[in-house]
Amino acid sequence: MTTVGVGQGFDRALLEYYDCVVADAAHCDTERADFDPAHDFCVGVSVSTQRTGSGDSGGPLFVIDPEIEGRYLLAGIVKGGIKAGPSGPEETEFIRYANVGRLLTWLETVADCDNDMDSVHSCQGE
Repeated sequence: MTTVGVGQGFDRALLEYYDCVVADAAHCDTERADFDPAHDFCVGVSVSTQRTGSGDSGGPLFVIDPEIEGRYLLAGIVKGGIKAGPSGPEETEFIRYANVGRLLTWLETVADCDNDMDSVHSCQGE
């Protein structure tokens, strides 16, 4: 899995990325986070310094398509970090993601998208 973003979003910031792994949901399912295991998953590695940062919320998490070489699939959308303590801005190395596969029907309805993988996507929005 690869996640991408521009972090703080400074002008002319380069797009950054890192490879990541799914973590145990317990790392993200805390009283200080909006986490619903029905449609969210947790990503991170203990004591890692690589993770999404402030400004990356809403960004993509991609996986390599096992069927078509060179194609990537959207697997998740960054929801945000997990606060390390009850106060203060510090966050842990674990990040919450919305699971696109579990929310696909809702996303298609809201975006009014044609999900035909053989054609260009058409999204009208609402």
